[in-house]
Amino acid sequence: MAQKNPAVTSGGKLNKRLHFQQLGGTPNAGGELTTWATYATLWGSIDVLRGQLLYNTGEFIEQSTYNIVILYNPAEAISVADRIVCEGTTFII
Repeated sequence: MAQKNPAVTSGGKLNKRLHFQQLGGTPNAGGELTTWATYATLWGSIDVLRGQLLYNTGEFIEQSTYNIVILYNPAEAISVADRIVCEGTTFII
């Protein structure tokens, strides 16, 4: 029996539009205005790996870890300084 490669996913599972954004600056009269600009929109999937609620300095902080899968595109250079926006939720890379 052939084993399935866990790194390969079916195309049907890539059902989310992921907007990859990078931080940019626009000069204005008061200095520089920082904005996020979308440089790629790709199909992908998002799965929750782990979620936890931490208590720190008198407040609760939710921390989650996700597995995001996209089709490899050598034309897009994704950096850890970028972020992903999907359906109003922002994910830090």
